[in-house]
Amino acid sequence: MLLVRASHSLSAAEDLLRAQNIAFTPFEIAITAPIEVTLPAAGHLVITSSAAVATIPTGDYKIHCVHEVTAATVQAAGHDVATVGDNNAMALAQKIASEHTPPALFHHLTTSTANTHWYSVLTAAGHAVQRHSAYSTVYAEVLTPEAIAAVKAGTPVILCSQRGAEHLIYLVKAAKLASELKQCTAYCLSPAIGDICHADFNATITAPTPTLTSLLEML
Repeated sequence: MLLVRASHSLSAAEDLLRAQNIAFTPFEIAITAPIEVTLPAAGHLVITSSAAVATIPTGDYKIHCVHEVTAATVQAAGHDVATVGDNNAMALAQKIASEHTPPALFHHLTTSTANTHWYSVLTAAGHAVQRHSAYSTVYAEVLTPEAIAAVKAGTPVILCSQRGAEHLIYLVKAAKLASELKQCTAYCLSPAIGDICHADFNATITAPTPTLTSLLEML
């Protein structure tokens, strides 16, 4: 397996594969670093990536998570979770809008380049959203020699984020390995990732629930 993950979640994924005796080649698709944010002592937080969990300050917060993976990371860090979305930010926004009486202010802990189109769901419902740069992300510029060898060998690829999938495909094409990638199977954490991979891989397999454990059961 070629395990594609960002730095903040790579180690935990490696431990899980080792525990199941699954041979793998790790590829750190991006390096993330937390950025301290200043927030009110109470309120609503929206978390759409586990990379933001390290920046959650101490306070009385209702935390809304994009899916079960992020929620589990938030809980492991000692925080309570108020809402869990159905795998994407738009679905989370719709759920929040249906469950909370406006007006309320939601603080989104994310990156400066995050997709914010789903904010319109909350603002249309009478809420407000503020984006906070809670972590930085630097993506890999090239494939590692080990990743190149894995792709050339037709190794199955584990993909856990939409942006990671998009960037891996970009790097593979830049390395002129598109035809080799077409021999690989993509194991995807969500249907949205599968949609991104469909045209560039031999096949895509999606986890029944958005957890790495569930995905590994598909191997």
